[in-house]
Amino acid sequence: MKMYGAIEKDIESGDIQQEPVTLGNIIKETGDCGAFQIIGTVYNSFALVVLSWSMLTMAYSASVPRFTCVVFQNGTNLTSSDTCDVNGTVCDVIEYDTNMRTIVSEWGLVCDRQWVSQTITTIQMSGMLVGGIFWGHVSDGIGRKPTFFLNVFVLGVANLISYFSVNWQMFACMRFIIGLGCTGWMAAPLMFEYIPNRWRVYLIALPNWALWGGALAAFCYWSRDWKDIHIVIAAGSGLVMIGWLLFSSYSYYGIAFGVQELSGNFYLNFFLVSVIDIPGDSLAVLFNTWGGRKWTCTGLYALGGVFALLVGLFKFLNLSISGTSLNVLALGAKLFVGAAWDINTLWSQESFPTVVRFIGGGFISSVSRVGSMVAPQIITLSRDIKGLLYLVSGIVCLLSTGMCVFLDETKNRDLPDILQNFNTDNKRENE
Repeated sequence: MKMYGAIEKDIESGDIQQEPVTLGNIIKETGDCGAFQIIGTVYNSFALVVLSWSMLTMAYSASVPRFTCVVFQNGTNLTSSDTCDVNGTVCDVIEYDTNMRTIVSEWGLVCDRQWVSQTITTIQMSGMLVGGIFWGHVSDGIGRKPTFFLNVFVLGVANLISYFSVNWQMFACMRFIIGLGCTGWMAAPLMFEYIPNRWRVYLIALPNWALWGGALAAFCYWSRDWKDIHIVIAAGSGLVMIGWLLFSSYSYYGIAFGVQELSGNFYLNFFLVSVIDIPGDSLAVLFNTWGGRKWTCTGLYALGGVFALLVGLFKFLNLSISGTSLNVLALGAKLFVGAAWDINTLWSQESFPTVVRFIGGGFISSVSRVGSMVAPQIITLSRDIKGLLYLVSGIVCLLSTGMCVFLDETKNRDLPDILQNFNTDNKRENE
């Protein structure tokens, strides 16, 4: 007689061993991938707008609008565009383009204060670094659902307070808290452990992040005001809370936040940098089906590194190339890095047993935030050293390629529940 959650072994010898009930066995017994998984995945896809907009809003908010330096001299007004002086004389007044309202124009973060806007992004990433370690323990301690919705609440409140910020210091404090909330969200994914292995990779094909990133670019084009973004995120967090009743990173963010490095229309480039992940998601699934997590991630990082290095070299050496061609190379780098990031996220979560999955995942997330913290500062330096952003991104991608070679494949392997099972499963695979 077959027992629920137990497997009969060694029948010929008369020994019957029972394995402990595991989540993987329960899911298989109750229908593999059914209505619960589908509804949960759809809900999670819509809820992701809060996370993606909270993360990416600095790509717009920290952007520098066109500005005019005005110097009052002998009864006349001398002006110069996008410079901090006129013929060596420091500006008396700086006037900003009214078609683009960002924190830069809000608090005058140009010239001797140009370091502030990207430092705020670094502060946000430092919040994610701290949160990765903290929320991993919380998630494995009190559960995924309470941790998830606690962070939805944190993001909602922090974005609401950001709307009323009276200076950049207050805004920076809120960005730190938003960073904490973003990592907590990622440390407690609602549906990951309920999706069987063979379906899990297809979640990557859902271009949720890319679609919401594109929607953010469109909203910015319509609104042109950084404050509106925060009030919309706060309202979205309130809607996501209703769901309670129902249930490696430098290169990626460097390219995403460095949208001003591209030539042409800012809003179009912002949109393209976001939606380029849509074909990248499909590419990740296609290659994963053929080559598994390990070689897909390795190959995509390598391609991303090559494309990024090409962009960096063209810009650094000031070689002749059209702006469109340079943008295509940059978007290609973003496509490959984004696809590799998708596989990398899935791969890292599958590499830990359930009892320490989000502690381990949180630690990995924290370590990856070091790169995310550095990326905004490289963007600032790239204004003076052309191509630096992409050169560093390319080198980091190639280093990531080398590191991936040493990790184990997890394709077609059930999620291990405890450390003992984890070690046993690996031993059986090696045999």
